[in-house]
Amino acid sequence: MTDLLDRRQSVTAGDYVPAGTSPDGGIFLFQMASTLIQPVMRLHVERFPEVPVLELPESAARAFAVASLGQILFAWLWVRWMDRVGTARSLPITSGLTALAYVPQAWIRSEHPFLALRFAQGVAGAGTVPAAYAHVGHLAPASRRGGAFGLALSSFQFASVVGPLAGGLLSARFGTAPLFLVSAGLLAAAAFWMRGNL
Repeated sequence: MTDLLDRRQSVTAGDYVPAGTSPDGGIFLFQMASTLIQPVMRLHVERFPEVPVLELPESAARAFAVASLGQILFAWLWVRWMDRVGTARSLPITSGLTALAYVPQAWIRSEHPFLALRFAQGVAGAGTVPAAYAHVGHLAPASRRGGAFGLALSSFQFASVVGPLAGGLLSARFGTAPLFLVSAGLLAAAAFWMRGNL
């Protein structure tokens, strides 16, 4: 048993990223899914006939604001639940639920139902990033924790660069609605990654 713990400590301390234990890939996929729609939300809300042209920027801002509000209001509940059931169980669930909230957004053509789904998306995803970082802290030994969190943050920020670029390129070719389905696919991949690798 001591041998096994020593081997785990040695691999984790050396690289932190042993395949099969790191949540960094899941963090990258989750953040990329979250940022894919950012540069084109203003274009997407043009499909809502009740929104006047001059209010389109405000409508796009509302779409982001309600998702953030869902995160603010429900993050603490997810974290309390995570403390009871563990990060390995909670991470795939939060990513999977967020994927489900993304799918219908591709077809909604009215602002209020769209905002309701954006709020649900924020609620569902509110626990993912806190749980992922908590799991990073759990995996990394104290002597390597700073590097482990740095690597996790790098994954998060790299996705923040790649996501909007990919979203802009994809929307130019396919329109904005398919981006929600791509985001759902990325979140489903994050759920499977976290389920298999935690």
